[in-house]
Amino acid sequence: MERGPGPFKRIAPKLAEAYEALAILVSPKNLVLPAVISIGAWLLECMALWVILHGFGQTTAIPLCLFFYATSTLAGAIVPTPGGLGVTETLLEQGLTKLGHVSDIFATAAMILVRFATLWFAVLVGFVALTLLRGRPVEARTGL
Repeated sequence: MERGPGPFKRIAPKLAEAYEALAILVSPKNLVLPAVISIGAWLLECMALWVILHGFGQTTAIPLCLFFYATSTLAGAIVPTPGGLGVTETLLEQGLTKLGHVSDIFATAAMILVRFATLWFAVLVGFVALTLLRGRPVEARTGL
């Protein structure tokens, strides 16, 4: 790989380094625990949708909540907007009303609450942390 012409000779060591780092990253030892935690977190977010709907007196089945939340979140990950903004909300609300037999007002309220709990709360915490840490030297922020 290092014997290639021109630019390939320059980038070959970087590509080899990236390949080695990726091999470490995706090894089963380093991938299983984060994957299990991610799946668990996603299931809890789906359950949050069900709890919110249940709190509104809506009787949507847990598998439907799992389907609506997962598909809307995955679709939101495809579009180039932060947090799938717009797509996730639309698909979640429309899925609940059209297929989940939830009234418009409760579907919209549930969508707003679940998006606040799963996306906007973290954004708010990050914004507060950024505001508090802005302008402070690295040593003061890290304690080093």
